[in-house]
Amino acid sequence: MTRWNAPAVYNLVGARPVEELGWAASVEASLQGDRLQVSGWALSSQGEVPGLWLCLGEERMAVALEHPSPDVAQVYPAQPWAARCRFSVALPLPQGEDCQDPLTVMVHGQPLAGAPGMHLATLICSVAANAGRKVFVVGSPRSGTTAVGNAIRGALGLPNYGEAHLLPVLHGLIEALDRLWETPSVREAGANVSNLVAHVPPEEIRSRLGTLFRQMYRHLHAGQSFCDKTPGVPMLRALPLAQVVWPDARFIFCHRRGVENVASRLRKFGAEGDFQGHCQDWSMAMRVWLESSALLSPGSWLQVEQRELALAPDTVAQRLAQHLQLEPDQHQRLAEYLRHQRPEQTALQAEQHPVGLQDLGWPPEQVDTFRSLCGEMMQRYGYLEDARYSL
Repeated sequence: MTRWNAPAVYNLVGARPVEELGWAASVEASLQGDRLQVSGWALSSQGEVPGLWLCLGEERMAVALEHPSPDVAQVYPAQPWAARCRFSVALPLPQGEDCQDPLTVMVHGQPLAGAPGMHLATLICSVAANAGRKVFVVGSPRSGTTAVGNAIRGALGLPNYGEAHLLPVLHGLIEALDRLWETPSVREAGANVSNLVAHVPPEEIRSRLGTLFRQMYRHLHAGQSFCDKTPGVPMLRALPLAQVVWPDARFIFCHRRGVENVASRLRKFGAEGDFQGHCQDWSMAMRVWLESSALLSPGSWLQVEQRELALAPDTVAQRLAQHLQLEPDQHQRLAEYLRHQRPEQTALQAEQHPVGLQDLGWPPEQVDTFRSLCGEMMQRYGYLEDARYSL
C-alpha cells in the first residue's frame, strides 16, 4: 500500500472580504486512510450559491456547496447563502508501485453559468516512500566515492553512469525560482489575484520540477532504483532537496583526512588545480556535509572513511549492507568488490602507514596554507596532522 504524506494546502484567495475579490474561501485537507479528505467553504459575490470544481490533472469533479456553515454566516451576515456554503469530499488516493509522484488538486469556484470563476486553492499530497532503492554517494573528490558507488551498483545490478551531476541542476533551478519570485515585478504581479501568476504558488512549481527529475531518473535507470555517485560541493548542498524529492533516499558520505586528500589531488590533477584551491575545496566539502546532514532525517545517512575502506573492507561492507538493507547475496557481492576492486585508491601501504603533514615535503608556505584553510575541519572531524592520523 502506498504511503502518502500529509497534504500541503495553499489557499490562494483566503478569507478576505468577499467584496474585495468577488470570492472568499477556505480549504483544508487531511489523510483518512487511503483517501484524501478535502473540505472547506466558498462564497461568491456573483449572486447565488456558487459551485465548486476539484481538478486532478485533466479530470474535473463537481462538488456541491450544501453543508451548513453557521460560522461563515457570522462573518458574512449580509450574504444570504453564507449559512450553507461548506463542502466535504473524499478522494481515493492512487495505490501501487506506479505511484511515485505527488498528487496535485486544484480547487476552482464557478458561481453562475458564464460568470468568471476563480482558482481558490492548490493541494499537494506527496508520496512518503517510493518503490526501489535510491542511493546517493557523495563526498569530496579523492575520498572513496568511486569505490563505494561502483560496489553498490554492482551489488544491486544497477546501471553505471560514472558520475551523475544531475541533482545540482535541479537545485540551481529551484534557487533561481526562489530568487525570481522575490523580484519586485513578480511580487507585484502576484499580489493581484486577477493575474495568473497569483494562482501559482512557487511550491507547486518546485513539486512539478521534482516530479520531472524523478521521472528522468526512472527512465535513465530503467526502473525505480538507482545509485547516484556525485562528488563535490554542489551535490552536497543539494542533499536536503534530494530528500524532499525522494523521501526514502539513503545517503553515504565518503571522507578522508585533508592531508591525504590534498596530496592525492595533487598527484592526480597536478597543474590542473592550484594548491590553495584543493585545500579550499576539501574544507568546503567537509563543512557543507555538516550543514546538509543536519537537515537530513535521522538514519538516512552513513559516513564511510577512506582509510577504513582500505584497511577493513568487510567492516565497511557490513555497515553499508545494514544501511541499505541488502539481501545476503547483495551483501556478498558488495564485500567482494570492496575487497578486490578498489579503483582510484592510494597504495595500501600509505593507508597502513600514514604520514604527517610535515613529512610530505611541501614548502613551508603550503603547509601554512593547509593549516589556515583546512585546520578547522581537521579538528571538527577529529583528524590530526601527524602520523597518528586521528584521535
